[in-house]
Amino acid sequence: MKRMTYTIGLISALQLGLEILFIKLARYDFGTLSVAVVGIAMLGIGMAGLMVHVWAKRRQALLEDSLLALPLLILLAGVVFFSSPQTLTRMDLVFVRLALEAAAVFLVMCGSAIPIFALMAEESQRVSLVYGASLLGAALGAIASFVISHFRGDIAAYAAMAALLVFLWLPPSPAGRRAAWIRGVALLLAVASFVLYPILERWAHPDNLYSRSNSFTRIDIFQANEKVLHIKTGGVNAGTSILLGGYAPLDWKYRRDTSAIPFYLAPKRALILGSGGGKNVCQALSFGVDHVTAVEINGLITDYMEAMLPAAVNPYRDPKTRLIVGEGRAAVAAMQKRGDRFDLVYVTLATVYGSSGQLFTHTYLMTRDAIRSYLDVLDEGGIVAAYHIGGAGVRSKIACTFYDALKEAQPGASPEQLAIFVQHEDRFSTRFVVMARKGLPFTREEQEQIQSRLNQVEVMNAASEIEKGRALILLTDNNPFLHNDTDMPLSSRRFFVWSQRMLLPLLAASMLLWLVIGLWGGRRGSREAAGELSYAGRAGYLAAFGGIGFAYTLQQTLVLQKLEFFLEHPVTNTFVVLPLSLLGTGLGSLATAWFTRRFSRGGLLATRLLLPLVILAVASVPSTLLLGFAWPLPVRILASAVLVIPCFFLMGTYFPVFFARAARLDANLLPWCWASNATAAVVGSLCFIVAGMRFGFRALALLPAVVYLLVTLWDFRRSSS
Repeated sequence: MKRMTYTIGLISALQLGLEILFIKLARYDFGTLSVAVVGIAMLGIGMAGLMVHVWAKRRQALLEDSLLALPLLILLAGVVFFSSPQTLTRMDLVFVRLALEAAAVFLVMCGSAIPIFALMAEESQRVSLVYGASLLGAALGAIASFVISHFRGDIAAYAAMAALLVFLWLPPSPAGRRAAWIRGVALLLAVASFVLYPILERWAHPDNLYSRSNSFTRIDIFQANEKVLHIKTGGVNAGTSILLGGYAPLDWKYRRDTSAIPFYLAPKRALILGSGGGKNVCQALSFGVDHVTAVEINGLITDYMEAMLPAAVNPYRDPKTRLIVGEGRAAVAAMQKRGDRFDLVYVTLATVYGSSGQLFTHTYLMTRDAIRSYLDVLDEGGIVAAYHIGGAGVRSKIACTFYDALKEAQPGASPEQLAIFVQHEDRFSTRFVVMARKGLPFTREEQEQIQSRLNQVEVMNAASEIEKGRALILLTDNNPFLHNDTDMPLSSRRFFVWSQRMLLPLLAASMLLWLVIGLWGGRRGSREAAGELSYAGRAGYLAAFGGIGFAYTLQQTLVLQKLEFFLEHPVTNTFVVLPLSLLGTGLGSLATAWFTRRFSRGGLLATRLLLPLVILAVASVPSTLLLGFAWPLPVRILASAVLVIPCFFLMGTYFPVFFARAARLDANLLPWCWASNATAAVVGSLCFIVAGMRFGFRALALLPAVVYLLVTLWDFRRSSS
């Protein structure tokens, strides 16, 4: 039994470690859509149970064959991910890329889940121990993946996860004959990864001068022209630029660029959020700003500039510049506590377009709540500005968001405190700057003076833009998406249409598959087993397993959103919350047997009813309440554990009880319950994206509590009968 739990824990560590890497690599391409990797992985895991069911008479052979094929599947998945350019520039290739990566994730997750389900089904009456070992192993795998990726890069982490198969234990007969072969192939794969994948990386990025990745991000640097290095940070974003010509003097092209408009108002103390390669910092210094505070979340960019560029080219080494490597909202909250004040807070293109250009990525630096916090660090007459490229709908949305933040800070604010400058590029896209001034209006003379210095720049009517924005879903911390409106003009709506074409069919297909599994699984069980369950009873178990899968995934993603500010980086957040949630669930599973022995049926019900209350308590904590805590990362991780583990501990008590009971009543029902649980998790991950974009995250906060309450009441009624 100990060796079996060790095997399940090891395979689970491999499984989640690879899943974490798949999410990270997919994020380079698809932004928040990488959350769908969780759904695809769960679909593969769910199909593994049905495969074991179909080949029930060859279960041992299937277990061996899946482990034998697993190293090869991992190798092929690595080829798919590492041979593809990490900068996706052709929108017509999105679906091809998505299909290839989804297939790779599905096959690896299915192949690794077959032995987990087969061994768990054999030990169904001790499933709390086996399931707990699986979850704890998965948590350790996630941590190992994060640590190795951070210090040695993505390829090293991928190879290390594959190498876990070398330590696999299999029963001595008959699987032992293949154990050595499986270990040998896994070792060969791990070694080959360090040779093959770097070659594929170089082939996929022939123009790169420099590439590097860590657990947080990746950068690819290439020569745009003789005066500019361009940095891509993954995905369909605009990236950022390094000006090789320096900033003393700055090339006239960048002094007369639309992005330079905020500096025409002669600020003396400027805060630049998302400073990237330093182009806007160069503009600020060239226009005579006395003190520039630059905040950049991607430390790989600033590390490269520090190591490779001379001081004359690197604006971060100028005495007037203070560089902060960190998340913008957290940095502003810390400055507010210190009493720092500025004349200008500038949210740059790299911040706005870099994230929202990946259509599903939220834009927390551009929400009404964010703009409100920026106004708090401005002196009277200070300006908040944003530079962006997009259609008229995006411009109206940002302008209305700025105005609402201004009204919240100063109830008597008027549209004259907004200034909007537009430079048209084509019928689909414009460059524009939106500025809001604290306490004072923009004069017509100021706007005309700026317009006269730049070519083809139009001054927009702020009141008209605000009125158009009222028909749109404004940017808030609850709904931080730019491209999520059906009412946008066509020039802006094409991004939303593109996202719906991808997401809605996936969600519909997932829900249909879940329904088919529920209906068909109940029928198959009733025909093949002479158990104690009626068709309605089997359908109840399938619905209960589906419910906990749906609610678990939804709650996990909601907690990820909740702690993003507190942990200050989306990747840190992922690598902290996922292991903590798995740790809590695993401990809950291990404690299940103790609970059932110690508590009466009424006591168990009372314990279960705590879960909806805990979920509601977590949901009631405002995200911004956790913003600005200047605690060391280990302390913040411990505080996150206090918020995460109790909720998931209680969640972990459901699956093993249902699994053991279903196994006693009708063993043929187990694969269908497993598949229902996994498929519902797919629906949960996609529902989070689709519903979150349209209705906001708070609209989903009550749903996990309601589902768990219904499942608890069903369980109480079922156990009493």
